[in-house]
Amino acid sequence: MFSSALLVAATLAKLALAVSEGDLNISLQVASSVARADDLIVTAIVSNPTSEDICVLAINNVLDNSPTQSFDITTEDGSAVPFTGARATWDLASDAIYKTIPAGQSVAVNHTIGGIHDFSSFSAGSSFQLTPHAFNSILSSPSDESGIVARAEPVSFKVTNSTSTTQLFSSLGAKGGLHTATSTPVCSDGTKLQLIKDSLTYARSLAGGAATDINSHPNGAEYNRYFGGNTQSDIWWNFDRIAGDYSSDRNIYCASDYSDSKSACDNNPWIAYTVFYSDGRTPIYTCDGLANCGTTPSICSSRNYDATTSSRGGVILHELAHAVTGASDIAYGCSNTEKLNAADRKNNADNYRCMGLNIYLDYNC
Repeated sequence: MFSSALLVAATLAKLALAVSEGDLNISLQVASSVARADDLIVTAIVSNPTSEDICVLAINNVLDNSPTQSFDITTEDGSAVPFTGARATWDLASDAIYKTIPAGQSVAVNHTIGGIHDFSSFSAGSSFQLTPHAFNSILSSPSDESGIVARAEPVSFKVTNSTSTTQLFSSLGAKGGLHTATSTPVCSDGTKLQLIKDSLTYARSLAGGAATDINSHPNGAEYNRYFGGNTQSDIWWNFDRIAGDYSSDRNIYCASDYSDSKSACDNNPWIAYTVFYSDGRTPIYTCDGLANCGTTPSICSSRNYDATTSSRGGVILHELAHAVTGASDIAYGCSNTEKLNAADRKNNADNYRCMGLNIYLDYNC
């Protein structure tokens, strides 16, 4: 996922060894009943039964207590409780994304669930079942190709009185209120505002270039690298929607304008993230780390777009893939996205970033 130099640095700094099934044991704990969905807290206990300390990536899995999706929640009849948290582009060079589980010991991580899952469509007294999110895995490093799937026995709970929840990211108010527009950059800081505008312009252009290439080069190498096995018209349509930004009520904000959004950036090595509101909105927030990413033209000199930080336009394209197509975060880094199966390629935001930048490098550099 990193450039080779960053990979070496990260590996030496962390001395991370590949993890495999059996290296870690995972169990979940939750109260059997809570009065309010807002009171839900899940504790994930990750145990290391081996004789060596194990250092792993703690992002988008049960070790990550940021407001990303660590769990799947369903009712007794299998209906899914909607996720209303954040899907983020992480700075994979940050030390903060690692956690060490000492030999023979356990690490407990508490997750606040109510604020990032919407229980409001279910009646009081309903029972639910919770498991690790289907796309989650625990990797030893950004270059780890497999890691382990975060499996644990499901846990059940009941919400007895109130299924209403308070959205963790609530500063925008109700739909139809503040700044209803279509992916319009909004920021009180003029310098940050221009950075978002430029990044959005490149993001749409990258998506448009990829859509054009799919039409003009059926079964091209770039398409097969990132989306092979899918119906080309489906992938073209996703890129075309991103390029045209076909959605309403979405803006791209600088997170520093809102306390809850700024806190999310300060507490996590995020570059940008998309929030999924229960009313259908998908606003995008940019953290100050966006300014530290490369410009899109800079990949012409580096000849490398693998890292999430390689292109600001690529970062916004990744977030638009979340917001417009509903794509998830299954893998980061272009070298890893190529190894996904066909269904996961279509549903992984970084595949869209990587193909967009690959086409840009081919035709603009």
